[in-house]
Amino acid sequence: MRRKEKSLSIYLIKQFILFSILIIAATSVFGLFASHVLVNDKDVLHIFSASEVIRQDYENSDISLLEDFDGWIEILDARNRVIYTKGKVLEKKTSYTQEELLEQKGIEYLLKHNVTKIAGILEINTTDPNEKDPGYVCTTTNFQGADGERYLGIVKFPMGKLKASFTFYNPKGDMGAWLGRTALYLSAGFILIFILCVWWYSISIKRHVGEPNKKLAAGLSELTAGNYDLHLSLQAEYEYSAIEESFQVLAQELRHAKVQRQQYENEKQQLFSNIAHDLRTPITTIRGYAKAIAEGVVVEEEKKQEYIGTIVKKTDHLNELVELLLIYTKLENSEYQFVFEETDFTEFVREVVIEYMDDFEREEMELEFQIPEGEVRLSIAKTEIRRVIGNLLINAIKHNPPHTKVRLKLYEEDHNEILFEVADNGEPIQDELKLHMFEPFVSGNESRTSGSGSGLGLSICKKIMEKHRGSLTYHETANHWKCFRIRFDSSANRESY
Repeated sequence: MRRKEKSLSIYLIKQFILFSILIIAATSVFGLFASHVLVNDKDVLHIFSASEVIRQDYENSDISLLEDFDGWIEILDARNRVIYTKGKVLEKKTSYTQEELLEQKGIEYLLKHNVTKIAGILEINTTDPNEKDPGYVCTTTNFQGADGERYLGIVKFPMGKLKASFTFYNPKGDMGAWLGRTALYLSAGFILIFILCVWWYSISIKRHVGEPNKKLAAGLSELTAGNYDLHLSLQAEYEYSAIEESFQVLAQELRHAKVQRQQYENEKQQLFSNIAHDLRTPITTIRGYAKAIAEGVVVEEEKKQEYIGTIVKKTDHLNELVELLLIYTKLENSEYQFVFEETDFTEFVREVVIEYMDDFEREEMELEFQIPEGEVRLSIAKTEIRRVIGNLLINAIKHNPPHTKVRLKLYEEDHNEILFEVADNGEPIQDELKLHMFEPFVSGNESRTSGSGSGLGLSICKKIMEKHRGSLTYHETANHWKCFRIRFDSSANRESY
């Protein structure tokens, strides 16, 4: 069962989104805690503290920030009379009774309104939507003036102007140290979470990207080294599955190419060896006979003519061999093209057979024709196909005894194949020869040893048929007739070669 295909790009996008979410979540948590710690800096709170705002020489007190909140200061003497004000006074008073001073809205008043306690943190909201006139909030301080007298300083500002929320942390402890420790813990926690996220992301990418890449690189190295039997298993996402399949196809093709290359090298070596053998035999004969005539070893005129006749015969054989080698070399070249002509193949076969009728009659062979009367149209290279049919007819004559029956049959099969057969009931072909008869320099009846055959005929015929997108095959019938069959694909034959 094929595993579910997963896309690497989708996986990376998902992992990146998840990684980003984790980082954002960690940052948000860190920011949330940090905001509770740092939102109310004590440097801002001093503008509302009377002891911070009012100086000993109170007339020179800096209330510029306090005025931004519509606040002001009041200075009371020992009898609670207002002797000095600074800022925009929104609540004008000339003096205070002791009860009025006690009733001023300070921190105690705020503690009665909208107090929330969360995890040990006291949060106060100064706004009260149910109170029509929130009034003023004040802070007070007793101080000794520049003249040595004791005074009461009051800082006032409208409660409606104070819209922020105040949070008081660890009021009984060391606030600075606590804030430092809290920030340190939060930072350490955030860094730890970030490191864990990066580690998890790195492990995930390594498993899904790094390891397949490593296996692929190792496989390519093995392939480069010539190990084409390697089976690559990446076990990764869809893109790597496609690469894995392509890798296996490439390895298989290289393995096949290696076998073909080795086979080609063996055939080439065998071809060179056979060429040397087939050239050496007639050359040795020619050289020996020519030397005998030149040195006067042969005196009789009749003997000389016999030697000269043998030399001419061997020379003709060499010429034929060289010609066949040239043809074979051309057919091996993929760029060599035939000249195709639209032909009545029935009439063409008759013309070729007529050329060999005298040879059949001389050997007293019986010819049986099974050739239709109508036309069979084929596009063929006439010169090359004439060579194929002629070679099959010559083989039937040369390699069979007299009185052999030879059947020539032309027919159509399955409406798209044209077949021509040359069959005979003569001498059987050796089993060993059947396996290699279409290879170059292979021939029967010891013809190569005697110098009467080149062993290139059938191999040339086979290559000619392959260039016609057809085939040349051999089989034996049920009654032990030998049959060579050439096949043309009429559907492919109608296309351009």
